[in-house]
Amino acid sequence: MDWEAKARDLAKRNVDLAIHCAKLENEINALRHKKPEKPQANGSPSTTEQRNFEKARLAYPGTKRGFLVEFENFCAKHKDWKSLLDDDGLYECIMIMVRRQDYRGGFWPHFQTFLNQSRYEEALQPIQQKASHG
Repeated sequence: MDWEAKARDLAKRNVDLAIHCAKLENEINALRHKKPEKPQANGSPSTTEQRNFEKARLAYPGTKRGFLVEFENFCAKHKDWKSLLDDDGLYECIMIMVRRQDYRGGFWPHFQTFLNQSRYEEALQPIQQKASHG
């Protein structure tokens, strides 16, 4: 591949990334304008937690299934799902990994696999290492 082909490929990737970021910004703005609900007492997810999950799901660049299927699976597999959704932790982890653009050589597994294997924790490793040294 010559340098012109590489330049075209890089330009296409930049456009794709810009489109993805614009979609995310639109979704985030739409989510910000919704009124949050109080968490329900019986442990079932509040609208805010569902909204936070959907924001994280939309930010994820890999293959995904529908919201309800992914959300029910996430809640069933992770006992700490509320803590990840209360403060937008899942979304922040995904955005850290998207900004790095180096996740496993560009391969993003299906969203369900990413969640089931707790791969979002990989985004926290460098942060935890810095905090323990400094």
